[in-house]
Amino acid sequence: MLHSNNGGWTPVMRTINSSKPTRHAVGFRVIREDGSNRVVWLDQIEGESVSVRDKIKSATPKLARERLKRLEKLARDQQPRVVWCDSKNSYQLWVKIDGRTRRVGLSEKDHDLALQKVPRKMIEMGWSADVEARATFGDAIDAYLAARRDRPGATQRASICANLLSFFTHEKPVSSFTRRDQTDWQSFREGIAAGTLNAETQVLNAALNQAVREGLAASRGEKWEKLAEPEADRLVISKSDWAGIVDVAANMLRGSVRTGRLSNLELYLYLVRYTGGRRSFYADLKWDRIDLERKVINFAVVGEIYTTKKRPFVPISDELLPILKRAKAEARSKSVLSRTNFDTMFRSLRAAMARSNNDRMRELAPVIHSHAFRRSFITWCVAEGFSPWVIGKITGNSSRIIEKTYAVYHPDHALGLVNKV
Repeated sequence: MLHSNNGGWTPVMRTINSSKPTRHAVGFRVIREDGSNRVVWLDQIEGESVSVRDKIKSATPKLARERLKRLEKLARDQQPRVVWCDSKNSYQLWVKIDGRTRRVGLSEKDHDLALQKVPRKMIEMGWSADVEARATFGDAIDAYLAARRDRPGATQRASICANLLSFFTHEKPVSSFTRRDQTDWQSFREGIAAGTLNAETQVLNAALNQAVREGLAASRGEKWEKLAEPEADRLVISKSDWAGIVDVAANMLRGSVRTGRLSNLELYLYLVRYTGGRRSFYADLKWDRIDLERKVINFAVVGEIYTTKKRPFVPISDELLPILKRAKAEARSKSVLSRTNFDTMFRSLRAAMARSNNDRMRELAPVIHSHAFRRSFITWCVAEGFSPWVIGKITGNSSRIIEKTYAVYHPDHALGLVNKV
């Protein structure tokens, strides 16, 4: 069995033989018994804690402490260790077998990722044939976040993982998850939107799948299934709705009507109206990636690697071009949207829409959210007859996802068709 111990992996063996690492101590303590000091070697055999006394029957406190230090060093030497190797420019796994240190490369420059490879490498090398990969849920989450900590959306993933760990114990085995756990989780998260619950489901499935793929766990439990999103979560607004929302944003405290400058909210509404991106596209967008001469926006961050949800190059429409020229002239930083907190921004927008004299704005106020603009853009494109492949290239999705997830059918989209037939 593998136990995570202060950032390292500790194999606990059932037997000792020449082909496996020596069983090592879990901890030590000094006791006083009948006026003598003794060192006690604490270990585990087949999951049961036992106490094994050291050979020293009696000693002074000083000798006992020195013996304790030697035993601790011996135990540390016998533990599998992840060590940086300058000549290989990567981390290696060191394991002591029969008094000899064996080394094998992990092909990782990141310490956390190297640690995640230790269990699988131990099994591959035959150094832990009796070790069974039984990662806990906490181990799976740690490995999942470590592999994605430098990718966009790391903060959101960490928040979801913290929520999951607040309900499921850190020690829950990866193989024990069932659909009943999903039902319990949804009851615990009662009142949360289906889209949010689906995002949490996706993170849990990804973490458990990675644990199995990397050898941390021999198997995983039942896969959680996504919920069908209600129509409120698949909100599609019309172009006139968008114009009304922009008007509300312009008349807000920081809107252009009062300040003479485009607010972050107004600029975001224009950008998402004509490019249909995720809000993460705009959160890190810099002016040096907007080419007003060539009329193109590069949403990809230089140096970042995107494996899913790619960042596209998007042409700038004739309607958006003057808006961007004005915003750049008014810009006070290198970021297109400076110091933007989308959650706060949309809370303010919903409050302003709820106070509007426009009945439609008051109707939309409780349900409007940032992703509705992206879904609406894609639905408008599909309704106009544009290829899902082209739409996917603009929005960073596959054509299958465009048709399956984003495009929402309304009867008036087919009005032209039925009139021609």
